[in-house]
Amino acid sequence: MKAEPQYTFVDSQESLTTFFEVNKSVEWMSFDTEFIGEKRFKTLLCLTQVATVHGIYLIDNIKLDNVDLFLEMISDPKILKITHAGENDYRVLYNHYKILPKNIFDIQVAAGFVGHGYPISFRRLVEMELNKRLNKGATVSDWESRPINKRQIRYAIDDVIYLKDIYDKLNANLVKNNRRSWADAEFQKLEKAEYFFVDKYRKLEGSKLFKELDMREKVFYIRLLGWRDKVAEEKNYSREMILSDKYLPHIVKNIASGKNALLNNRRLNKNIVERRYETFKKLYDRPATEEENKIIAGIKLAPHKLDPEVENLFDLLYIMVKMKCQQNNISPELVLHRSILKKMKFDFDYFDDRLENTWRKDLLGADLVDWLKRRDRLQISLENGVCTIKMP
Repeated sequence: MKAEPQYTFVDSQESLTTFFEVNKSVEWMSFDTEFIGEKRFKTLLCLTQVATVHGIYLIDNIKLDNVDLFLEMISDPKILKITHAGENDYRVLYNHYKILPKNIFDIQVAAGFVGHGYPISFRRLVEMELNKRLNKGATVSDWESRPINKRQIRYAIDDVIYLKDIYDKLNANLVKNNRRSWADAEFQKLEKAEYFFVDKYRKLEGSKLFKELDMREKVFYIRLLGWRDKVAEEKNYSREMILSDKYLPHIVKNIASGKNALLNNRRLNKNIVERRYETFKKLYDRPATEEENKIIAGIKLAPHKLDPEVENLFDLLYIMVKMKCQQNNISPELVLHRSILKKMKFDFDYFDDRLENTWRKDLLGADLVDWLKRRDRLQISLENGVCTIKMP
């Protein structure tokens, strides 16, 4: 039978202090977090697992009110932090403690620079780089319950004990191919607070409903979203538990017709209408503020359907991006993420400056970056088997 790795449970201030004193001067640590976001406004951080040269540690965030000593290590630039998909872990830490990491290496990002797809799962990366198979059966486990069972412990340990070995392989590959500085540029995004800012109105840019609303209805819509956020945060419930997304269109489009119109709408829950109607009406009746008008003016709505020529042009440019990536064994998703791609496709005024100011320009070349930036002016023709791209 395979021996279970040795580990130390850190579930008291005394044991956390011991952990810190032993590890505060290490050169590296790998870590991962287990958290629960369902049915909550604020994600519940349950467990942090850490591996260093001195051993494996399971930090119990449920029992510990203060983990400042661990956070001190996260922000220590002398300690390399190794993660997989660390964006999720750092976001949780930032939202809970306003802490920003320093000196990080994410194996999921690094893998995209050396021929792996991006994003790649941890399980797949362990198989491909270390030829080991993991049992991921505890992925959606109840991490809030105590005591933590043996299956959960094995899963938590597996998430960190292989990170350093994979780091060694990927880092050597990056250095060999002169890609380490490129990867560092991506890692360093997570060291800035603005990366974790979430624009709660961004999803409205692609909303067909929002585009069809008149100005007063749009104001009511953003007020409704703000009210839902406020109540959800106060109760620490998910937004869906306060008011489901599926009800929003029916409330917004029928509020002007009064309470009966809402009660008679078969897609609305009558209990919600009875309990919340007066709140909804007050939100609807208030005159729009200057700030609300600015918010609405700043929401750039995507067209319902792109002009075929525009779509063909952008698809051609993206094919060129993918060809450059294929030639250099880099995942296209790292170069031009699908969220950025979609925004550039529907908003010709938008351009991601990172395409021009980082390793991306070295990879794609100045001409292709310029074409992406000034894509609204490109002229493309296909004659006698030759495709020509012109910039007037």
